[in-house]
Amino acid sequence: MQTLPFGTWPSPIAPDDLAGGQVVIDEVRVDGADTWWLEQRPTEGGRQVLVRHDGTAAHDVLPAPWNVRTRVHEYGGGAYAVADGTVVFSHLGDDRVYRLDPSATEPVALTPEGPRRFGGLVLHGEHVYAVREDHSRDPEPANELVRLDLHGDNPDAGVVLHTGTDFVSRPTVSPTGAGSRTSCGTTRTCRGTRPTS
Repeated sequence: MQTLPFGTWPSPIAPDDLAGGQVVIDEVRVDGADTWWLEQRPTEGGRQVLVRHDGTAAHDVLPAPWNVRTRVHEYGGGAYAVADGTVVFSHLGDDRVYRLDPSATEPVALTPEGPRRFGGLVLHGEHVYAVREDHSRDPEPANELVRLDLHGDNPDAGVVLHTGTDFVSRPTVSPTGAGSRTSCGTTRTCRGTRPTS
């Protein structure tokens, strides 16, 4: 019998054998009769695929190379939101936010190119609320709560509703649309905002 140092012995089981077939499901949402979720697929290089189940079968909403994923705070979260069949999502390929209308096949960019990441997406009426991580700032990225126009090009990458804290996450809009809340982390207090129309 051959003796080898710990962890160096040959194995007939490769890492891909263990993880290659494991699809991870995340961010499940219900919109009317449809159920939506993200599937992280190792067989597609870890791409996160947006899937919709219409009550009879599951369908991939966006083909490759679309990757519904965000790197906000490095661990992401809130990569998409859906309301009345309209989806907004962050695409890992360029970190922009896109809108996909119910009958459309091609997404429309809502944010310009640039050193920004978006996550924590919330779709409410004609607006998208998001955590924006702005990497154009020195020495650290700015974490802000922003509002995007659902049907605009948002050349400013969103109207800033809250800034000045070290950490912003989980925006929430009141059911009436009269204000918003977010979780913040810093020595300062994070307050709710009253968005303008």
